[in-house]
Amino acid sequence: MTEQPPTPAVSAHVLLSSVPTDMGEVLSSIQPGMGDPLAGAPLLPSFEMRVNGADLTIGAFGAPISDPRLQADLANSPLRQTLTQPVADHRASISLGVNPPQDFAASLDTWATVVAYLLDRDDAVAVWLPYQQHVTTDVMFMGWAERDMAVNLTGVHAMWLDGDQTASVAFTSGLAALGGRELQLRGERGPAAAHALLQAGTAAELNQRRIPQPGGTIVVEQTPYLLVEGTGAVDGRPVLDLVAQLPGQQAAEKPKKRRWPFG
Repeated sequence: MTEQPPTPAVSAHVLLSSVPTDMGEVLSSIQPGMGDPLAGAPLLPSFEMRVNGADLTIGAFGAPISDPRLQADLANSPLRQTLTQPVADHRASISLGVNPPQDFAASLDTWATVVAYLLDRDDAVAVWLPYQQHVTTDVMFMGWAERDMAVNLTGVHAMWLDGDQTASVAFTSGLAALGGRELQLRGERGPAAAHALLQAGTAAELNQRRIPQPGGTIVVEQTPYLLVEGTGAVDGRPVLDLVAQLPGQQAAEKPKKRRWPFG
């Protein structure tokens, strides 16, 4: 049976086109010489380490990832045409996970930075972020790492809701792993515009070291959006809907809490 990467609350899996020689080589991908004490050691599925005060779990696997979620997330990726062949051909992977403490920001920044270092390997072909249901390229992840690291911390997906393309939805995937609730933006603006707006708003909150909360407000392009409890249009889960507050408009009355059968 193919050994699968561990799954902390927040995890990334860097797909490789070649198998690392040993665990020392893997750690030295993060910082030259870091893996010297483990030179010659076999690949380990789980190795605890502390980097800049963050407790991380790294693992290395000398076989392709067989988890069916990878293929499912690839099928929904806007970069699937670019990624399909590299994902199919990958031979090994490195996982990196963190369980965010209550003050999550510093640990997540360190985690994302180390992921970027791992993606700088010559044999890195893609990165899978299962808690975000997201697969992307090394170029995209590292590009956001340079411009706005918070974008890499949660995925945003968008689609049309109807065949006539009159209603769209964008929603986050990843805030739940950070201890929050996923966000949702519905309307007529189209998936691309909705994706960009929700991505910017979510990153702005995370850059302020905040997890969006019911009744809170997110400001994007000078427009405040009230966060109102709602239901996911795609999967029916509880979400926070973004409701635009126009100039002079009173905040919408908070709806009565729905009683979900599972609590």
